[in-house]
Amino acid sequence: MTYITSRGFQLPTRVEEFRDAYYFNMWLKRLWPYKELDTGDELLWYETPTRRLVWRSRVVAVERFTYSSKLDARDKLVSCFGALDEHQPYFRDAPTRGYCVAYKVEPLERLAIPKPVALRFPMSGWCRDAQTVAEWLAGNG
Repeated sequence: MTYITSRGFQLPTRVEEFRDAYYFNMWLKRLWPYKELDTGDELLWYETPTRRLVWRSRVVAVERFTYSSKLDARDKLVSCFGALDEHQPYFRDAPTRGYCVAYKVEPLERLAIPKPVALRFPMSGWCRDAQTVAEWLAGNG
């Protein structure tokens, strides 16, 4: 499957830096794609500051777990993927307990595709609608 995920900050521009990082979502309730995201899925990355798709990648590792505290989440993330900046706004502001899906990706291509004017990106930060993905990539939004 191909999905678009949104980030409220600029992502690394260098392939090595993007590849070496890992990404995660933490929710109070189990939201999509907690169970659905899988290795082999194609993931397109939208940056809200630039209002563009900036990366095409392939998911190479996925971990999903519940956590009862931020300390619990931190320990699990670190044990699966390595060092974590606990002061980053997303982790700092995430729910104190809930569900986490964490993943690593292999960068395939650097992109610079503007968001179609009419597109309203889902509040969850994930778009799974195949038609929206195809139109965005084709520049027909």
